[in-house]
Amino acid sequence: MNSTHEGYAKLLEQYEEAQAMIDHMALQLRFVWKNTKERSFVNPTNHAWKEFGYLENCIKRLELQINEMMVVAHDFRRSFQTEVEEGDKDV
Repeated sequence: MNSTHEGYAKLLEQYEEAQAMIDHMALQLRFVWKNTKERSFVNPTNHAWKEFGYLENCIKRLELQINEMMVVAHDFRRSFQTEVEEGDKDV
């Protein structure tokens, strides 16, 4: 396996792990929201309200990381296509 394949495989693995984390946090976020919605609006200093904000920020950060990984994945794919095209020219 060449370095492009290895890099792309590692990137794909990181993407899948990050996506699983986002899905898990989204479930937590829905649970916190469902169970504290009324109390949180009455008392915004409620611990659950802070937890809700924390989870929301975590999801946003992970989404940014996924977007960055997709840019890198696109670059990997482009370099792989270039290698393949150059290999075809050599044949």
